[in-house]
Amino acid sequence: MENPKRWMYKAFGALTGRGATVTESTAMRSTAVLTCVRILAESVASLPLPVYKRLNPRGKSRTTHRVGYLLQNQPNPRMTAFTFRETMMAHILLWGNCYAEIEYDLAGEIVALWPIHLTGLNT
Repeated sequence: MENPKRWMYKAFGALTGRGATVTESTAMRSTAVLTCVRILAESVASLPLPVYKRLNPRGKSRTTHRVGYLLQNQPNPRMTAFTFRETMMAHILLWGNCYAEIEYDLAGEIVALWPIHLTGLNT
């Protein structure tokens, strides 16, 4: 373990040729990385995100499910749909996945979606 092979660095964390470890935080200090994440996240967030119901193995139809409303309009009281989707896409780009907490009311209906920031799980 004193001299690990290159594949080990790639599997458990990026190490530059000069010995500096690269994380999502240090990568975001790079203008190029920040700009790429911003452009991709904004582009995906601007796309429509309809919700469909599967009718049979080959068919589908648009549905008026509550999740569709939240994803298209306002997922929670503090975020617009654009901001929510932009945040989720940035999480995917930086950490490889995104998660949202589903908030229910007393009747069991979905009332909000809250992004969850789970850093440190891959380290």
